[in-house]
Amino acid sequence: MLTNKKITVLFIIFLAVIFLLPELAFAQATDAFGINDFANSGVNLGTRDLKETIASVVNIFLGFLGILATLIILYGGFIWMTSRGNAEKVDKAKRIIINGVIGLAIVLSSYAIARFILSKGFDGIFGNGNNNNGGGGFVVGAGLGAGALDSHYPIRYAVDVPRNTNIYLTFKEPMDVSRIVVDTSCNGVDCAANPNFIKLWEQGNNTAITENELIVSYSIDPAIGFRTFQFNPVNDLGSNTADVKYRMELGDLLTQNNSVAFPYSNSYYWIFTTGTEFDFTPPTVLSVVPVDASIDNPRNSVVQINFSEPINPALATGVTPGFTNIRVTNNDTPLTPLVSGEYKIANQYRTVELITTDLCGVNSCGGDVYCLPASDGTSPADFDGFVSDFIADMADNVLDGDNDGSAGGNYTWVFATNDEIDLTAPTIAHMDSPNDINLVDPIEVTFSKAIMASSVNSNNVDLTGIVPVNYWTRLLNGNIVSIRHDRLDPSSYYVPILTSGIKDLRQNCWFPAICDDSIDFSCVSNQDFTADCLTGEHCEGL
Repeated sequence: MLTNKKITVLFIIFLAVIFLLPELAFAQATDAFGINDFANSGVNLGTRDLKETIASVVNIFLGFLGILATLIILYGGFIWMTSRGNAEKVDKAKRIIINGVIGLAIVLSSYAIARFILSKGFDGIFGNGNNNNGGGGFVVGAGLGAGALDSHYPIRYAVDVPRNTNIYLTFKEPMDVSRIVVDTSCNGVDCAANPNFIKLWEQGNNTAITENELIVSYSIDPAIGFRTFQFNPVNDLGSNTADVKYRMELGDLLTQNNSVAFPYSNSYYWIFTTGTEFDFTPPTVLSVVPVDASIDNPRNSVVQINFSEPINPALATGVTPGFTNIRVTNNDTPLTPLVSGEYKIANQYRTVELITTDLCGVNSCGGDVYCLPASDGTSPADFDGFVSDFIADMADNVLDGDNDGSAGGNYTWVFATNDEIDLTAPTIAHMDSPNDINLVDPIEVTFSKAIMASSVNSNNVDLTGIVPVNYWTRLLNGNIVSIRHDRLDPSSYYVPILTSGIKDLRQNCWFPAICDDSIDFSCVSNQDFTADCLTGEHCEGL
């Protein structure tokens, strides 16, 4: 009997040592909160915010208590083994083991609860940065996509970034610049970064790059200003002998409406890695829409220019007639040839589109459709497209417009329109199956028609889940919406959402909204998604 008890106790102790101690050690070493991923990858920044400090304390404290509870179980087992049949000692050992198991259960439950609570508050948790799709660390932030920040350059986890690059931020709405620059009287020119909210950390350097070492520029034009910000490091980034990691950190920024920019965590940061080289290669124009020398283009065509690499948004966006770096002129109206409208940048700074001011129709979602002027269509030279060599990339290399391999030279093309307005809505041709999506790969949706790049943004594309995640978008091959994201939480489920704000290059929404009901004009009453709207009224963007 005593031998059987000893065997049982030894078996319990064996299980405790094999399963409990390694599990606690693994939880402590891998840091399930994800806080230490950045440090483990070799980056020692030497600064922490309050949430990181709390997470570290919780990790250490609960890890210690877990090990202590396991030792108590082992102690109870030892007393039982040495009891020599003494009933009093056996009872004591049982009480110790039971108390130890209860304590361990409390510790593990506390660990799970603390992990869940802290994960909700953390943003920008770092992965290993080996690819642009995420990968590596357990990411639970939602500063990119869900908040006011629409896009930035370099992108998350970018590698081999040129040492002479600038850093860009683009927000969905005008920002409170007092939290971005030290003195707003600089009026957007050569401003010093606000060290309380804007910091660039270099691997191995405990001093942040900010203030006069990080020069900020932005537009103050009421039509487009206070949304895009350029950060120019005074000194070249990186090293000529080795890759260097950086962390760009944004604090508790506010919009001009006093809304919190990062609602999930009040901060956002990302890492990128510079290579050892400088970038002196000029950008080129890859393609344009309408294509060169084409004549059969509907009036509601969006003018689109696609570049070989990300370009400086400050030089490529604006409102005509004041903005002239990119322009379209109508040769059929020589007195007022310049086509008015707004040039918008999209697709991670690779695509510029012109949306004119000539309202000419309504799409199936009730959205406005804008047109180019009608031309006689007899000559492809009715419209001249022009991209000047004032356009430059993120390293300030000016456009190679004539594609001769050297910087300089404007890009030009011609096209014509007809009298038609194309209101045919695009459809989804293919979607990735949920069974084929892993934790790091992009989620892709293919449309039947070419898509307007400026409509593919976080206002119209969402990736929701129990655990929020950073995400950003790209438009591939003109008709594939690619949702890039940080590593998904395997314990969560996610739902990609595409709204009817996504439009084709004729400004048609991809899914018709429900028509107004002919009786009570209620969007809710009529559930027929296929019938034409009989009343002439439409429900705006479902």
